[in-house]
Amino acid sequence: MNRIKQKLQEDKKILSIYFSAGYPKLNDTVRIIEDLEKNGVDLIEIGLPFSDPLADGPTIQESSTAALKNGMHTALLFEQLKDIRKTVSIPLIIMGYFNPVLQFGVEAFCAQCEKIGIDGLILPDLPLDVYKEEYEAIFKKHGLSHDHASICSRALINAELVGAYGHGLSRLKMYCDRISKKVINPNPKI
Repeated sequence: MNRIKQKLQEDKKILSIYFSAGYPKLNDTVRIIEDLEKNGVDLIEIGLPFSDPLADGPTIQESSTAALKNGMHTALLFEQLKDIRKTVSIPLIIMGYFNPVLQFGVEAFCAQCEKIGIDGLILPDLPLDVYKEEYEAIFKKHGLSHDHASICSRALINAELVGAYGHGLSRLKMYCDRISKKVINPNPKI
């Protein structure tokens, strides 16, 4: 069972933290991950910086832009994380846009994730139907969860598409409710 599923089965709230790899300094990534785990974080979303973070708010846009200016890129992130499982045991997820994954090569990206111990990917701009038809088998082959929790926060849900894959709206609502009960939200208005 992967570390994400194990963590979600624990009978407690989960503290999940996102940060942009390569920010504030290029080589801070591993230190930040280690410090977050030491300070009680349950799950880390490692942001893979992208040049056009249009769906992100100003904070992530700024940190991604700074990380890119610092020299962060996909291959460097993998190099930085190559030994991360020697010091970190909590679930690690790479979150970003699909374009860098596609440019790196989906199979090669997933293989690198598996090799270094990444548990899952959050790629909000990867459409569910495209994921199911073209990439799900690759993700599964490499033991990666692909989190569709981003669907929960979208203003529009394509009910026909979601239903077509056996994830009817009632099941999606139950999933979103379950996630919201497990994750500590510092801003209850969201």
